[in-house]
Amino acid sequence: MASSWYAQIPTILTLLRELQPRSVLDVGKGLGKYGFLIHEYFGLDDTQRPDPGRPVIGQSRIPVDAVESEQAFLWPHLEHFYRKVYVGRVETLLDSLPSYHLVLMCDVIEHLEKEAGLRTLRHFLACGAIVIVSSPIDYFRQENWGSADEAHVSHWTPADFNFCFCQWQRVGSSRIYVVSQRQLHFKTFGRGPIRRLKRIAHAFQDELL
Repeated sequence: MASSWYAQIPTILTLLRELQPRSVLDVGKGLGKYGFLIHEYFGLDDTQRPDPGRPVIGQSRIPVDAVESEQAFLWPHLEHFYRKVYVGRVETLLDSLPSYHLVLMCDVIEHLEKEAGLRTLRHFLACGAIVIVSSPIDYFRQENWGSADEAHVSHWTPADFNFCFCQWQRVGSSRIYVVSQRQLHFKTFGRGPIRRLKRIAHAFQDELL
């Protein structure tokens, strides 16, 4: 996919900080922002002088791969952030993908038919991955970037994730879900009243400072 909603970036980075992923698959990587941000905030050793002659991926602690279905979105700079880019629709590539600690599906799942999306999630969970999914709260038609793969073909709600452990919260016009095979505990993420109060308190504190 070409891009994902900017408002969710802080929440996803906060989740990454708590999850401390050992390896990442970025499905529908857009321009590669999450590949870059993962290396910047979690992968690069800031006690070492970087080598500008080598791609970032070769100097990062965290291997990050990507899946991209659109040939037009295979920009040259991606080789600096992604160890490997698998080209094709994710639901057709599942058997060829290695296992990952974390899978990102940011504004991707609504581009899959519901059956294919569920099969994809179940596959990643069966391989032991934690999956972060973001998707619009409301369904709307989309035709962007001259790509058929940019069309929205499904709509997702919390009820669609009742086959696994799932925590979610609303971020702007989207929901962010964390799905896994076991219960995960986060400091501020989720719908619980204490976590919501903590987020409100942090936002209020930021406004006062």
